[in-house]
Amino acid sequence: MRRALCFGVVLFATIFWFGNDVARGEGQQLFYIERSINGNIVRYDVDTTEEGNLVGTSPVFAYWILENGERAELSRIQRKYAYGIESQERLGFNRYRIILSAMAEREITVQRTDEGYRAFVLIDGREGILERIYVECVEGLSGFPKVIYVELFGQDGQSARPVTERILPHRQS
Repeated sequence: MRRALCFGVVLFATIFWFGNDVARGEGQQLFYIERSINGNIVRYDVDTTEEGNLVGTSPVFAYWILENGERAELSRIQRKYAYGIESQERLGFNRYRIILSAMAEREITVQRTDEGYRAFVLIDGREGILERIYVECVEGLSGFPKVIYVELFGQDGQSARPVTERILPHRQS
C-alpha cells in the first residue's frame, strides 16, 4: 500500500512538472525566444496539413530546443506562467490570434503569406513580422529567473526594414 502511494505521488509530481502534452512533430517555425542565462530557446511553430492549411483548433505550439540540439516539451509551469500559449482564437481561414502567457497585452496574429505563415505583432508601435524575442534575465532569489527586459525583433510589415522594441517589466511597488 505504501509503495503504491509513493508511486502515485511520484507519478503525479512528474506529470505536474513535465506536463502531459503529446509531442507534435516539427512544424513551420514562426518565431523563437532566447534568453541570456543559457543557450536553450523556445520555438513556436504552426502545425499544417500537406496542403499548407492550419490544423485543428490550436495550430500554434511551443517547445524547447536545448543547447545540445535536443527537443524537450515545456513543463506545465513553464506553459502557464512563462512560455506557453494562453489562448488561440480562429479569426478566419488560416488566420489565428494567439496570446502568450507572459505577454498577454500583445496580441499576435498568425496568418498565411506568400512566404508561409508569419506572426504579426505591434513592434515599437508598427505592425511587424515577429522573428525572435530576447529575454535578459538573472537568477532570482527564488530560483526562478528575474526578467530585466524583453526585446522584440522583427521586420516592419510595410517596408520590411528591421524593427526592435525593448520592453521593461512592470514592477510592483
